[in-house]
Amino acid sequence: MTKLTTLLLLLFSTCALFAQVLPVKIDRNNQIIEYDGFTVSYNELHEQSNWVAYTLKKENLDCDVLASRKNDFKTDLNIETTSAHSEDYFKSGYDRGHLKPAADERCNQKKMDETFSMVNITPQTPAFNRGVWLKLENHVRKLTFESDSVRIITGPILSPGLKKIKDVSIPEHFFKIIYIYN
Repeated sequence: MTKLTTLLLLLFSTCALFAQVLPVKIDRNNQIIEYDGFTVSYNELHEQSNWVAYTLKKENLDCDVLASRKNDFKTDLNIETTSAHSEDYFKSGYDRGHLKPAADERCNQKKMDETFSMVNITPQTPAFNRGVWLKLENHVRKLTFESDSVRIITGPILSPGLKKIKDVSIPEHFFKIIYIYN
C-alpha cells in the first residue's frame, strides 16, 4: 500500500469518526442536532424529527433522587425556522407523544426537561400513545435492566400527503429500533 493510499484511508476514517459525533445540517429536512440526552434529525417539511437516537443505561433509570416531570413543552430555537409549538396540538385530539420518553431520564432533571423539547414530540392518538407505545417504552426499560445498555432509534414514518394539524404532519406509523448491548 502506498503512503498516499494509507494517508487517504486515515483521513477518510477520521472524517467518518467525526461525522458520527458532530451535529451536521444536511438540509432543512434533515437537520442533525445533538442534545445532552439524544440526537435528532429534524424535518422542517413535517415540523418534527425524522428520528431520535439515544442510549439507555441502568443509571438513567435507577437512582436515589428522581427528576420531576414538569410537562413544560418548549419550542426549539435550534431549528432553522424553529420547531413546532406546543399550542399546535391544542384541541387537535392528538397527544404530544414523546419519541424519547421522559421516563427514560428519571435520574437527571436537565435531560428529562430536554425530552419536552418539541423536536422530541410527534402527534399520536391517545389510544396509541397511552397504549401500545407506552407498553413498548416500558419493555425497553425492562430490557435495559437485563443488559449493559440499549441503543434506541425511533421515529415516525413521514411521507408526502399526510394530514396535518397546523403545519405538523400526523404520522400513521412509527418505528423503534432496539439494539441490546451485553
